[in-house]
Amino acid sequence: MSDKKITCPECGIEFTFTVGEQEWFQERNLVEPKYCSDCRKKRKERREAQNHDGQHFNRQENDQKAA
Repeated sequence: MSDKKITCPECGIEFTFTVGEQEWFQERNLVEPKYCSDCRKKRKERREAQNHDGQHFNRQENDQKAA
């Protein structure tokens, strides 16, 4: 096994998926990353913001139903 070079489809940056990272992913039956760490972080933040907004909306909706 050797390090892999992967190009992030979002920003186009090439990043290295090291042997150690590959082993860690395999041990946990995870799929190798497609996005660089910066883009993964941004995508996670967007998802969390969307989830937070959705939960807030649902909470208001539930409060209205209870009243």
